[in-house]
Amino acid sequence: MIIDCVISTMGNVSLANIATLVIEKGGVLEADVYVGEGSQIIVKDGGKLQTTQGGDIYNNGEITIEKGAELKSQMGGSIWNAKPGIITMNGNCYIGCIEYANEKQEMEKHIWFINDGKVKGNGSVFIYAPLGKDENPDNWGYYQSETEKMLGNGMTVGIFE
Repeated sequence: MIIDCVISTMGNVSLANIATLVIEKGGVLEADVYVGEGSQIIVKDGGKLQTTQGGDIYNNGEITIEKGAELKSQMGGSIWNAKPGIITMNGNCYIGCIEYANEKQEMEKHIWFINDGKVKGNGSVFIYAPLGKDENPDNWGYYQSETEKMLGNGMTVGIFE
């Protein structure tokens, strides 16, 4: 399947049973996305793959972000790269983070990217400034170092507002 337009849905898009989805230049897929083992999404230069607000991209297969393409988690949405998932990041990845008080009123930090699989490539990962007027800028170094550890491949992680 090829996407060369904008598709934005609060619904789920599931790729199972060895399927391939290509997002072409100018194409955008904004949805809750599941990529099953043996399936793949290829995002070409100028294409975008992003979560809905509060939605997730869950990868057990392969996601390839070519140079000039984007992968993005929106507010409250996470990118989950689970074993045996592989993300090849040669474009840009934008992920969010937030600090919030849990039920015990303890402050917790959350990065909207979870990696138990493999991330490779030479793209860039950007963490957009934490949400909320009370967010402590001193936490940004934590988000940056934790993301670098999670990726585990020496990919540079930057913070932007």
